Amino acid sequence: MSEGTLVANVDSDPFLAFVPTAEQGTTRATVVTPSVGQNHHYLSLVAWTEARGELTVDGAAPTGDWVEVPGTPYSSLTVRVDAGSHQVAGSRPFTSM
Repeated sequence: MSEGTLVANVDSDPFLAFVPTAEQGTTRATVVTPSVGQNHHYLSLVAWTEARGELTVDGAAPTGDWVEVPGTPYSSLTVRVDAGSHQVAGSRPFTSM
């Protein structure tokens, strides 16, 4: 949950998101970020830990440090992307937002 700029002193909007497990996800997704109104764009990814190395964003392995979700077989990663359309693909189901 993000409390937004006024509370947390970070460049963000307040939000709360429930992320479904990767097993309820897909192996291919198109994610679009707005071209106006936002300065920074991010994708949040949840994947099976054993398959996270096979996940690609726009055909390349995403950079950053995956974080294993304690007590689950999943890992998460947030990556910064440019505005526009992005293709995410993996060998096993994942969730992106």
